[in-house]
Amino acid sequence: MFTLIDFEESPGHSPFRKWYLALDSQASPKIDTVLAKLELGVHSNIKWFRGIGEYVLNWGPGYRIYLIADGDNLIVLLGGGTKSGQ
Repeated sequence: MFTLIDFEESPGHSPFRKWYLALDSQASPKIDTVLAKLELGVHSNIKWFRGIGEYVLNWGPGYRIYLIADGDNLIVLLGGGTKSGQ
């Protein structure tokens, strides 16, 4: 099991949470499923670049979740976006 936490740029300001809350009603359940998979340790859709992971969801505009791993059981969610906004 992995623990997911949001990175905060300043107290109460999470880029991931801001992005997530702006998703439409079709996209947010898809992202919820990705988060559940990450918590279970399913990391097959993550591409790693210099310590930063990009989880690729091939649905809709191509959602991305950016993250880092801190130790063996913690994932820090940095932000989200779409393929066109990389």
